[in-house]
Amino acid sequence: LIGAIEQLSRQLAALSMNDIEYKYYITALRNLLQHPKIVDAVTQSPAFLPDGVAAQDIEMTTILGPFFRLSPLQNGVAQSFFTTPRSKDRAYIANAQRSLRMTLNTHQEELFAIADKIVKSGKEPRERLLDWLAHCMNTNHKRRATRVDEKTTSSDGFMINITNCLDRLCDPFMDATFSKIEKIDVEYLRRNPRVDISDETKMNADQKTSDAFYEQKVGGTNNFISEIFFLTVASHHYGTEAASTKMDSMQKQVKHLEKELERFEAEKHKYAHDARYATRFEQHLQKYRDEVDRMHSVIHATTGVLLDEVSQARSMQFMRYVIVWLLRLASGQNLPKEKLRLPLPDEQPEVFKCLPEYFLEDVVDNFKFITRNIPHIVTSTQCEELATVCITFLRNTNYIKNPYMKAGLVTILFHGVWPFGNFSKGVLGDLLNGSEFCHKHLLHALMQFYIECEATGTHTAFYDKFNIRYEIFQVFKSIWANPLYRENLGKEADVNTEFFVRFVNLLLNDVTYVLDEVFGSFAKIHDLQVELKAPGSESMEQATRQEKEEALAEQQGRAKSYMGLTKETVAMLT
Repeated sequence: LIGAIEQLSRQLAALSMNDIEYKYYITALRNLLQHPKIVDAVTQSPAFLPDGVAAQDIEMTTILGPFFRLSPLQNGVAQSFFTTPRSKDRAYIANAQRSLRMTLNTHQEELFAIADKIVKSGKEPRERLLDWLAHCMNTNHKRRATRVDEKTTSSDGFMINITNCLDRLCDPFMDATFSKIEKIDVEYLRRNPRVDISDETKMNADQKTSDAFYEQKVGGTNNFISEIFFLTVASHHYGTEAASTKMDSMQKQVKHLEKELERFEAEKHKYAHDARYATRFEQHLQKYRDEVDRMHSVIHATTGVLLDEVSQARSMQFMRYVIVWLLRLASGQNLPKEKLRLPLPDEQPEVFKCLPEYFLEDVVDNFKFITRNIPHIVTSTQCEELATVCITFLRNTNYIKNPYMKAGLVTILFHGVWPFGNFSKGVLGDLLNGSEFCHKHLLHALMQFYIECEATGTHTAFYDKFNIRYEIFQVFKSIWANPLYRENLGKEADVNTEFFVRFVNLLLNDVTYVLDEVFGSFAKIHDLQVELKAPGSESMEQATRQEKEEALAEQQGRAKSYMGLTKETVAMLT
């Protein structure tokens, strides 16, 4: 029987979702795994997790790999959902994405049923499944590199399926009252953890501090809830969030390719007179068109998968747990039974400082995506935790060293107050205006980060601060009608005079700077327009004219963006 299952897996590795018979293989495996004895034997097979199997081979050569590899994101499958994507309208694309989600949902149900059978069949098979899942995480760290070589990592479809399956395995301990949160052991990472975090950036510790902390091993054994919790956090980092980042870079890439394609097509006439060259040129052109179409199909498919409301609602449920667990760790308070008190202790707990940064990064990226794209699925209880985590770490920015992550917390609040549908104040607007915790801490947190982002220490800090402050302005605007916040501002001026003066001083500096830039651009626009319309300008050399027209377009774009900032900054000051 085990030989038969290994053969099923090998045959399935050659198929994709375009081959209708893939469903028979899944049914066969599921039926066989009804029997605990067979589950035990399958997980003992050398093919279940071969020694040292590389990231790119897991989905082809391990027994479960080919089952989890099946996805609409596979090349060829994405194209079958989105044929000639550039010629289709938005309604067609949205329809295709819906049908793609239905196909994937059905498949993910089956994958979860398979994993669940293994988990429930006994301790040994469960441990071996955890080993396989951990191997998928530990070999895929390169998926978060700046430039990912896809030949050395597992595919997006495979990793998203694993994340979905892990989210669902967390369901039993994700109750609304957080009754099992104490079971998630803070010492897990110092007790021979399955998840390898040695090369991950830590929340607020350098490599030396972190190494020293993790060298001190802790006795005892890790429970199943802790194992699944830490694996799921890692799978969001290397799975869904990595796929989302890759999609963003693909969108930039495809824009560049489309420009190149336009340039090529404009040169077509040069080769028209020579049949031999014309044929070769047309072949090259077709190659380019096919690649642009392929990338569009993959982008549409990835968007379709990431916008699945059921999966995202489940992942948000998990992120709520991560938020409360992080806040318990940082504050040392028994949340959610106690109410969170701010500011956090001056002395940061070592266990928090040495935690991988991706614990908070997952939360930030996940909610940034949701509040921007599908805000209507955020529930009111999730809003509360979301606002709490943003305000807490903006009020205590010394707890996090990554400036982009702090800016991400502002972005969540900014998307949260953006109007949509029936929500004129956005998904977080009512909470920010009605919650006692927000009344107490939000204003100070925003003012503090407004001051702090003056110097983030990054090479793009100067431009970043304007984006961050623009987002802070929008949150201010959303709460300004509330007299409580205006009173708080008065208190800041009386009690924290120095802090208040720094805030106003930076605001005045910004107004001066953006006005200077706008008026400077206006003057340059005027001069360039005069030059281009001056008598005798028709005889200007083509290259010179083009240069001046490009300079004019650049100044116009610059004036437009600075004018937007000027309006916002002056409105804020008013």
